[in-house]
Amino acid sequence: MNHEAKNYQGQAMQEGADQSANGVVTNNMPQVEQANGKNIFVWTGSMTGCQNKVAVLEEFSKLNPDSAITVIFNSTGGGVDDCRESYNRMLMLRTFYRMHFTFVVLQAKSCALWFIQCADVRIALPHSALMYHGVKWTLEGAKDQRELEEARLAMDKNQTEFTGILCSRSADPAKTIQDVLKRISDGRDHIITPNEAVEYGWFDQIHKPKFVPVQGEIDLTGLTIPAQIN
Repeated sequence: MNHEAKNYQGQAMQEGADQSANGVVTNNMPQVEQANGKNIFVWTGSMTGCQNKVAVLEEFSKLNPDSAITVIFNSTGGGVDDCRESYNRMLMLRTFYRMHFTFVVLQAKSCALWFIQCADVRIALPHSALMYHGVKWTLEGAKDQRELEEARLAMDKNQTEFTGILCSRSADPAKTIQDVLKRISDGRDHIITPNEAVEYGWFDQIHKPKFVPVQGEIDLTGLTIPAQIN
């Protein structure tokens, strides 16, 4: 893991990146930033190629062990192999450097939904977009049925593995896994509500923002409307 992080740092430096005061590489990748005394990392985009984001967190963890990081997470999923590797590397950060991760999830679809189980604390918003990606099998195409059956069994094995990760922290993992596999057995994508995700044990809680009550009338005098609103 450390070797991979070192390689990423060397590549970033070759591309003309600088290092910030705490030694973390700064280039086009998002960096761990401080806000209100908290370490914040914004994770957006596909899970394909997401190892470079983990490399940033690895470098920060080496320099700042025993730290807590809040990850603002927004991903529609992507490469399963990349996601699996990054999931395992995130677990190692917690072990090797005693890091604590809190994920605040705006969106997590497909493999991104089980990736976030690497976090110590998983928080959804009232309308977080969550989707379990199902696979529907057909026997159409050039391959013979034996090859299709082998491929189906391999994919079913992967789907069971990933569902196991997803449900590993529920109150009754074995029952939850069976319930989820039954629900997605139609092979369709399933939209999951934050409340359902908490019931399944995929999230710890739903954060409900507090709004300041209106006091008296709101004075809009003097406001102007921009000539063009993008």
